[in-house]
Amino acid sequence: MRINKYLARAGVTSRRKADELVRHGRVSRNGEAIHEPGVNVNPKSDYITVDGHPVSLPTEYVYFLLHKPQNTISSLDDPRGRTTVVELIPTTRRIHPVGRLDYDTTGVLLLTDDGDLTYQLTHPSNEVQRTYEITYEGTLPDTAAEQVQSGIDIGEDNPAAGDLEIL
Repeated sequence: MRINKYLARAGVTSRRKADELVRHGRVSRNGEAIHEPGVNVNPKSDYITVDGHPVSLPTEYVYFLLHKPQNTISSLDDPRGRTTVVELIPTTRRIHPVGRLDYDTTGVLLLTDDGDLTYQLTHPSNEVQRTYEITYEGTLPDTAAEQVQSGIDIGEDNPAAGDLEIL
């Protein structure tokens, strides 16, 4: 396992920031400083420290289900100072939201420290189907279902397509 993934799974920091810790010589494997971010470690046999403090992988993960309130951002932090979903969860574990909901959107959101589950649920190659229930004021155009099935531009390379059921 790469050292940055190990440190992220151990809850020390993100993978990107772990690379910086390694470059600055703050991470050691079996008593020797690591300076290359691509170094592999063996979680079962290597002794890893950051700034001299031992680091180990969790033996179990935590999972939180949150009903995200309006005016809350689905992120770990916000440079604009808005409340984040992580701030709403009383834990010392380094958790992250699985997926995103818009700032003014409410709904159920999963937060965890399980990176493998996050990957399985969010990576496009896994094609995990999602269901959204939307309250809409006004009248939908007759072509709404057709537009959803052909794909809606959400600012990425592939338009988001799905099914629309009016309740």
